[in-house]
Amino acid sequence: MGTTGKNFIFTVPQDIETDAANIRKNEFYGKSTPELYKYLICKGLDIVKQRKSGKKNEAPRIRKNKNSG
Repeated sequence: MGTTGKNFIFTVPQDIETDAANIRKNEFYGKSTPELYKYLICKGLDIVKQRKSGKKNEAPRIRKNKNSG
């Protein structure tokens, strides 16, 4: 099953890995690690865009994979 998009490989510092592991355990149980990191990246991008546009407290977008339930 192919997906569209760009593949990224990056190193995550230990503190971010620990935080992400806690989020995954508490909020993404049963979901894949890539889904977690996609969510975190999208949330961060939304915050950057909000700061640039001067908007605050908007709900972050959540991208759903075609294959995710």
